[in-house]
Amino acid sequence: MKYLLYISLILMVACSKDKGNYDYQTLNDVVITGIKSGQDNDNIYNIVQGTKLIINPDVTRKLNQDPDLSYTWEIGKDTVGTDKNLDVTINLPFGKNNGRYTVKDNKTGVRYFTDFIVNVTSPYGKGYFILAESSTGNTMISFKSLINASDPIISTDEIAGVKYGKKPVNIMGYKLYASGPNDYKWQVFVTSQEGPNPTVFTDLTSFVPQKFINATSYLEGQNFSFAPTYATTFTSSTLNFFISGGKLITYRKGILYRPAAPDDADDYRLAPWIGTILTIHQSDFIGYDEKNERFRHFSVQPTDVVSGIYGDRFTYDKISEIPGYHDATKGQHFFAGGGWNVSTTQTAVVKAILKSGNKLHFYTLPMVYKSPATSPYIPVITKDAEFDLPGGLLAGATATLSAVTFDWYICNGNKIYRANSITPTLNDVITLPAGAGEIITVRLLENDTKLLVGTYKENASGDKKGSLYKIDIAGQKILEAYELVTGKPVDIFVAD
Repeated sequence: MKYLLYISLILMVACSKDKGNYDYQTLNDVVITGIKSGQDNDNIYNIVQGTKLIINPDVTRKLNQDPDLSYTWEIGKDTVGTDKNLDVTINLPFGKNNGRYTVKDNKTGVRYFTDFIVNVTSPYGKGYFILAESSTGNTMISFKSLINASDPIISTDEIAGVKYGKKPVNIMGYKLYASGPNDYKWQVFVTSQEGPNPTVFTDLTSFVPQKFINATSYLEGQNFSFAPTYATTFTSSTLNFFISGGKLITYRKGILYRPAAPDDADDYRLAPWIGTILTIHQSDFIGYDEKNERFRHFSVQPTDVVSGIYGDRFTYDKISEIPGYHDATKGQHFFAGGGWNVSTTQTAVVKAILKSGNKLHFYTLPMVYKSPATSPYIPVITKDAEFDLPGGLLAGATATLSAVTFDWYICNGNKIYRANSITPTLNDVITLPAGAGEIITVRLLENDTKLLVGTYKENASGDKKGSLYKIDIAGQKILEAYELVTGKPVDIFVAD
């Protein structure tokens, strides 16, 4: 009992001395704003290697008192700044680098931070790529940035010290997605007809060669030449198609397969274009045989063990005759091609324009599938229209087809016309200034509401005789003009 009394007295004394202040105050927290923070392309810092990254954050305190703060900027494992604002020249690995901005309250030792991402790219990022032929015949690329509008157009005929080649053919690419629809980088192929490496593959982040496609890419023991006049890709670096020596060639996972249909009795020679029709299980191609002056249909040769026929799924050895208009296309040559898929009806539509003299001939080749697993049947070719171009068809004339509006855009000299592909009639779009030169390549962009055209002015002084114009189709006006900035344009690629 005595012990309990002592314990009670001790507790009473201890409690009587507790005179603490329980009127708690709000902490003077630091608030950081003005720094991009996220994973998608709109919320990261896209910086070209060797240029400056400038970030001016807003740092405030909840109680609006004068701060006693210190700052640290970190990117990767390096501290790149200790001031409130960041102003640093970037020399980091290509690709995405994690960063952190830390603000320390020097009185309390409490730290506050915001994370961000710096995506370091080569000078060749989002923008317009003009594939051109230099005055010496070399393949060259001229680039206009869409990120920094004030940057001048830069040109090169090599990639990391490796020359592209000669006689440029085309430039093509696709988006490689990472974490979401806004997180991607562009993969690009540049193809030339001549040179030790006719096709060079790269990504626009690093802009260094990742692989080459040349004659050594054929399966071992196959000695075929590789001098492509056309190239296309199906949203993947593992499946590409070329025309070389007039023959259809497949490239898949690092391997070139032998030319298609080597036993064709007519020894076909394709124009530099193929209309491609895709299903889940197979691909079919429409090409124009310039040698025999008619359309040809290529597909995979089915295996028939009983008949001793063994098909190769990557060589497209079966050539089916297309009924109708074989004789009507005699004397006609390829001018332009395009098409679109109609998923609701399993119909694909290939469109082509042939030329003879000053006349253009418009054709439709619909392909209707009975089911995704069976070969298509092809109705008789429909000839939609034919007409002469005003002023005569010039040698450099070209055209492109919109799969959005189904309109052809036909360029002849410095004039651009529109003709609906279903019922073609010719309508004026715009006439470029007389000094612009001749339009020789064209590309649609921005949901097919704008045109990019490359022109060539042969009598211009200097080595750069090529220009680029951006045109508003509906407004029928020039939006942007970059004059005499490249060689002779061959193709245009837009990395947006």
